[in-house]
Amino acid sequence: MNLNEQEHYKKQAIFWLIILSLFLFFIWQLENILLPFILGIAISYFLDPVVDKIEEYGFNRTLSTSIVLGSFALLFSALLLVLVPTLYTQLIGLYNALPNYISKLNDISYKYLGEFVPKDILTPDTINKINSSNLNGIAEKWGKGIFKTIWSSGQAIFSFFSVILITPVVAFYLLRDWDIMTEKLHNLLPKEHKADINRILKDIDITLSGFVRGQAVVCFLLGAFYSISLIIAGLNFALFIGMGAGLMAFIPYFGSIIGMGVALIVAWFQFGDISNLMIIAGIFLAGQMIEGNFLTPKLIGEKIGLHAVWVIFALMAGGELFGFLGVMIAVPISAIIGVLIRFSINKYLQSAYFHGKKTTTKAKVKSSPKNKAIKK
Repeated sequence: MNLNEQEHYKKQAIFWLIILSLFLFFIWQLENILLPFILGIAISYFLDPVVDKIEEYGFNRTLSTSIVLGSFALLFSALLLVLVPTLYTQLIGLYNALPNYISKLNDISYKYLGEFVPKDILTPDTINKINSSNLNGIAEKWGKGIFKTIWSSGQAIFSFFSVILITPVVAFYLLRDWDIMTEKLHNLLPKEHKADINRILKDIDITLSGFVRGQAVVCFLLGAFYSISLIIAGLNFALFIGMGAGLMAFIPYFGSIIGMGVALIVAWFQFGDISNLMIIAGIFLAGQMIEGNFLTPKLIGEKIGLHAVWVIFALMAGGELFGFLGVMIAVPISAIIGVLIRFSINKYLQSAYFHGKKTTTKAKVKSSPKNKAIKK
């Protein structure tokens, strides 16, 4: 690479670094209003193949978009109407059951701690105060955290109603004009690197669509499996715990661990025997086996290249940097970064930085026609 080429690539690198910096600054400054638009882009991206399929039957783009978005809205609304009342009832039931759980926790604490602490110091009233204060402290801490999250999320999306009103409008117009916009963006790609960029974009599309679409199906199926199994096992609040564990399954291992922990606590207070605890634990272990050996390989696959540790790190980093919005965009950004890293590694393995100047020169000499003529 001569000096002119080095200077050319240096200017290109500076240009794209400036563009990236401006983009990140834009997100940082406007994060409070971006969530409806991020949701609209996500909905458009994942529903575009369905709209394209309907267009093949002779419908125009606007009508196809209306059909798909209308069907999506109806299914989503029906799901909410079926699940939300039951989930709300179980949440209220769990809240009302807390005093009984505290009472049982007092009995257990007095039974086991009484062997080590003098009876005149450790009384049932003392245990009750300790447990109540601890639970109140935890509840207060969680309450402040939840309030802070709701407040920050409220600032980020204006309000719950603004998301409901803005997101469908954004999704409709983006989905209707999706092919036109992508074609225009494609025409703006630098001609010198268009082939490499197209290959990168194709890998990003495969990775992102494969992971997010597959993971959404995995979460739904796991939530259904946990909920039905826990209902059959007779556990209180089974739907709430099962669906919660399924929805949290997009964070690797987190959903099953939290779900099993909550289910075991409820089962201990409800049943009070080891056999039922083993049944509950077996349900979650079976869910993990089904996910690891069947659901994830079939619906997501190994080829997407998003390691569990990378996903966990991305979600934590996104939440720390941009709050709720950061969690929403963490997986797409991590998929893009993963593809770029793999592309860079492949380029590095083909470059003189890896092989060394002497190795590259030697390889060229061996393949030289002039050298072959000398040997003959």
